[in-house]
Amino acid sequence: MAGPKAVPVAIILLSIFLSPVFVMAGGPARGDDKVLARINNYTLTIADFESETKGKLPGGLSAADLEKAKESLLDDLITKKLLIQEAQKQNFDKDKAFIKEIEKYWEQALLKLLYKKRSQELLREISKDESDPEVRDRRVREALNAWIEDLKNSANIKKYKENLK
Repeated sequence: MAGPKAVPVAIILLSIFLSPVFVMAGGPARGDDKVLARINNYTLTIADFESETKGKLPGGLSAADLEKAKESLLDDLITKKLLIQEAQKQNFDKDKAFIKEIEKYWEQALLKLLYKKRSQELLREISKDESDPEVRDRRVREALNAWIEDLKNSANIKKYKENLK
């Protein structure tokens, strides 16, 4: 069993080993983690800003114009976050119609990603044999349709047509 001095010594050793962790956690933010704005309980970082505004900054701007464009985008983003917070306060995010809309978007996004991935796979396979872009595109479409038919044929589907009336 440890003596009465063992507990304070353990605490001191633990604090020595953990102090760099605490210093790093409380230290200044670096790079993408730097805070651009705080909007009520939301913290907007440089990474968030870049993600939200990707492709929205026109090229070829002078340094002054680029600065103004960034400030304008930041103001727009702050307004957007405030409006979202207000919508959440009013429980719009819990509304059945809203949830249905999100489900539709989610399904569309999944389908888009799946089609894109499968099309790229097929295009890589077909490009080896075919150099004519029109023929290649037609073959990819045909292969996609055949793939979908295979999915249907291998699925367990039961239709209740009497309920369709």
